[in-house]
Amino acid sequence: MNKDQLLGNMKIVVARLEENLATLMHDKAHLRHAAQLQQAGKVQRTMGEARQLIKRSLKQHMSA
Repeated sequence: MNKDQLLGNMKIVVARLEENLATLMHDKAHLRHAAQLQQAGKVQRTMGEARQLIKRSLKQHMSA
């Protein structure tokens, strides 16, 4: 797991917590912010996965 995957997962967790809090407080602004943060986390996690896949692929290509 690389840095982008870790940070992406952390953003998703924080966003879910914020979403639950916003739901309890009936705060639409915080709900929107939580949704945006969750999407940003998913993008960052996906970028980390892609980076890891490329790195692994290059390593296999170089050793072959």
